[in-house]
Amino acid sequence: MIIYFILALATMFGVVAIASIVKQRLAYAILVLWGCTMMSSALTFSSMQGQPKSTTTETRKVEVAQVLWSKIIVNEKILLILTWKDLPEPVYYSMPWSQELEKELSQAQAKSISRNTPLMIRNPFSFKNKKPIVGDDGKPGNGKGRSKGVGSGTGEGHEEDDFYAAPPPPSPVKDAETLNEGST
Repeated sequence: MIIYFILALATMFGVVAIASIVKQRLAYAILVLWGCTMMSSALTFSSMQGQPKSTTTETRKVEVAQVLWSKIIVNEKILLILTWKDLPEPVYYSMPWSQELEKELSQAQAKSISRNTPLMIRNPFSFKNKKPIVGDDGKPGNGKGRSKGVGSGTGEGHEEDDFYAAPPPPSPVKDAETLNEGST
């Protein structure tokens, strides 16, 4: 991927050099257009290659998403396939790993399996809570906890948990007539 960036950069400098000979304003316009094109292609390149998109670069505002699949790579990242309302197809994401998130995910996953309900995540692209824990030695995963938005790790769907099991659907309410017919 770096080779494509270097080739694009060399091309851009060549075009700007030629354009600057003709007109300085044209050179600035080309430079701005090239910058916008490079940024948009860099953000979409990972999804085009089948690689996970980073949750830290996603610009969508999503309050709750359903986790269709997850894989924890300890001390590195958490891979997720997410879907949410108004999304036509699931999307593959990567999120920074932390002990808290791993614990929350594991416990919420167990709870969702026992309840037979979907596994959910709150604010998957709000990255203030998704930074990996870094210990005193500078390595990820050996800190004591997250500062703001610390989850309790129960998987019960507490407001501060990132991952949680959706509550079970309410049991159907029987009306008085149905109850009386069954007792006669």
